Order: sequence, then C-alpha cells, then structure tokens
Amino acid sequence: MGEIDDFKAAARSAIEEHGWHVVLVAADEDRPAYGFTLGLSERFGHPELCVVGLDDGQDSGLMHDLLDSAAEFVAEGGKLSAGMRSSELLVGHSLGIRPMSATNVGDWLAIGVAVLGRAEFPALQLLWPDRRGRLPIDPQCEGKVVAVQPVLGA
Repeated sequence: MGEIDDFKAAARSAIEEHGWHVVLVAADEDRPAYGFTLGLSERFGHPELCVVGLDDGQDSGLMHDLLDSAAEFVAEGGKLSAGMRSSELLVGHSLGIRPMSATNVGDWLAIGVAVLGRAEFPALQLLWPDRRGRLPIDPQCEGKVVAVQPVLGA
C-alpha cells in the first residue's frame, strides 16, 4: 500500500471507531495551517468542519482540540449552522460559522473526497475572532487575523 492508501485506511478506521477523523495540514508558502473533520457528514448527517490558521506556527494542537471538541458536540446531538455564532466550542471566544463553497471543499479538503468516496460533501468553516471578538468577515477585524484566516465561503 502507498502512503495515500495508508492514510485513507487509517482515516476510515477512525471514522468507524469514533465517528470522525481530524486531518491537520501544515502551512506552506501558499496557505496557512488548517484542519478539518471527516466522517460527520456520513455518520451524523452534519457538514464537515474546517478551521484555518489557528496555530502558533509550531503546534497544531489547538486546531485539533477545537475540531475534536466540535465533532464531539455534533456526535452528542449538537448542530452547527451557517450564520450562527457559538461560544460552546472554544472557551472564551465566540466562533463564527460560515458555509464553505463547493470549490473550496474540493480544493482545501481534497483528501476528504478520496476518504469519503464522494466528489462533494457539505462543509462549514469555523471562524475565530480577533481580540475584540470581530471575525475576518468584519472590515474592522485585525489584519493579522484576516491574513492567516482566509474565508472559504462562496
């Protein structure tokens, strides 16, 4: 088996065992680090979740913990919907929730297409705020938050 096949098998196993799998992608010259879930759409009928840029450049633990907590919230019957804000997922912060465009799902979450075996699946982006609670969709949001957190909506 190749590396991709090994990854797909491990992801499928985690989805079968836990209901979801969290994928983390390191930053490169074109994109900040990001992470996303796989399995929520097939196991719970809920869109997959993605978060971008929420790390310190060294450790993606915060992104993993956030996505894992959000997936657990969904597994316990919680629903996250586009347009809402939630303070239940990241202590001390109210996250924004936006739909991801199909193009960005196919681009940013491409490995998910291979793991889930579907060309398209719904996904939501969890937007984290600046120090004053403003999201990157707010023109007053701090520039450094906007720079590392592209909005992947339509």
